Amino acid sequence: MRLRLVLDPGKRRYEGTATTPSSRWTITATIAPDESVSIAGDAPAEIAEYARRVVRIAVRNTEGALPRTIQRWRAEKE
Repeated sequence: MRLRLVLDPGKRRYEGTATTPSSRWTITATIAPDESVSIAGDAPAEIAEYARRVVRIAVRNTEGALPRTIQRWRAEKE
């Protein structure tokens, strides 16, 4: 699976997609003032939770400015 999220300028929100060879889902990750992350979109629960964790890690590891793009690859489970 490929996860690609882009920061919405001027907002604490990422928008992007999670893609597998057979499917594509939209994901919106919103960062609250307390740095909690909520996910919206049409991704299955497992993928939405993965995206939430990835964004949460990115938020925790920044000092002020959020990364403009978050990209991750994850091998398919067999």
